[in-house]
Amino acid sequence: MSNLSQALSLQSALAWLETPLPADPVEDLPPLRAMLIALNEDDIDGARLLERLELIGPRANALSVALKPKLLDANLPLAHRMRDIAETLIDMHVTLAECYQRVANEVNSAALTTIRTDVPLLCASAMQNLARQFEVSLLVAAPVPPGMWARAQTLYYLMRHSFTLDETLPGTTALADKLLKEMLALAAAQPEGLTPRETSFLMCYLARYAVAVDISAKMPEHGDEWFWLKDTRDQAPMAVVRRAPPAAGRLLFFSCAELGQTTLELIARLTAGEPPEDLGLPTEAQLPAYIEVLRRAQGRWGAPAKRQFTRRHKSHRVQVCTNPGMLWQILGGKEDSDEAISDWMVLNESPEGYAMMHVSGLIMGLVTGSAVGLRSEANKPWNISIVRWARSDNEEHVEIGLELVSPGAQPVHIAAHGAPAGEAPVAALLLPPLPRLGRGETLLTTRGQFCLGRFSLIQDHPRLRISECEPGKLAVRTSSIEIFEFRRDPGQLT
Repeated sequence: MSNLSQALSLQSALAWLETPLPADPVEDLPPLRAMLIALNEDDIDGARLLERLELIGPRANALSVALKPKLLDANLPLAHRMRDIAETLIDMHVTLAECYQRVANEVNSAALTTIRTDVPLLCASAMQNLARQFEVSLLVAAPVPPGMWARAQTLYYLMRHSFTLDETLPGTTALADKLLKEMLALAAAQPEGLTPRETSFLMCYLARYAVAVDISAKMPEHGDEWFWLKDTRDQAPMAVVRRAPPAAGRLLFFSCAELGQTTLELIARLTAGEPPEDLGLPTEAQLPAYIEVLRRAQGRWGAPAKRQFTRRHKSHRVQVCTNPGMLWQILGGKEDSDEAISDWMVLNESPEGYAMMHVSGLIMGLVTGSAVGLRSEANKPWNISIVRWARSDNEEHVEIGLELVSPGAQPVHIAAHGAPAGEAPVAALLLPPLPRLGRGETLLTTRGQFCLGRFSLIQDHPRLRISECEPGKLAVRTSSIEIFEFRRDPGQLT
């Protein structure tokens, strides 16, 4: 790019940056894309690149904060406008991370002696953009950008080159260290199984508490709770209990055991009634949702899970109903419709469930934690499963992981005793007993029905039957549904 073109690009940046953030932040995406292209020109030296970063960085950060709420209710398949927002934000954070790392490398090699900044500060800025691209990817169930984990390790080694792992770190070095710990702890919590709002909450939690993560260049002798990364392996952290680390190469180990213990203590304080804001947690979410997300993460931090069953690779078609309301009606005898049922290809399976890819048919509102119906073909019984993870790298490609929870279901209604007059009974699915799992009859309902107290169970197929019941033990709770045991009163049947 010529000097004249560079000057024009800089003038355009200044003109854009002087305008206020629009009422709809999406309007800022086109000029932002143009700036990202200009920012990454090959012939810009490090000093000029840093100058542009200092101009664009604050506006980019403000835009990211303003647009993030639009992604918190994302579900699959992702709407075109939502995907455009997410892809632009990811591209922005990828570009900013690359540029900050490029300047850090030049400063570190003494190629730039006129820049009044230090390498750890540049590494922290780059790491912050890595953390944000990771978060946005998770919010929309997209794969993380290629190179993210390799870049995170490169930045970590770069900012710590003059410090040992057991030294107390000064300001900007400690900030970069903390940002990596947030990413590592989030990855260890298996965030693919969280909803966007759960992911956002966990990020807020880790921003305060992830300092408890322990990072080491060597794995302790008894390291079952440890994870590892390899600098030449651009993949997410791997639990030692799932795969042993390689014998050669530069490895980074970390443990979330102390974080897990801290989280366990914090859960006890929340359960005892301590306000979330007193613990540095946001207040806009419901407390039970906080506690469940923390319990799930704490279990994975304290004891990383081993794979219990071998996955068998498969390649066969199945039918799925992703709309719980439509599934309830189909189980009740309503005729199948193209709007309710979609075709999927099973990729692998185990006794616990399936991984599958969407092939054809309409899917709407697919979100982690929701219940779906699955059958091998038309006229076969419906199995009931829970979506445990979902990912989509483009509009035409959706993959999900399902946990099988019941080989069948019957549509029923439940009516809470003491409910306001005129309140309609709630639709639910009656799941059969599973003696081998020590589970009796259970009910699958939308979230919020478990603590309803005594209730009437209304079955109208094959004949009308009303049972007076008491809720028993909660078996499963996700962001969308609850499955709980119950007891029928044998003296109150009609």
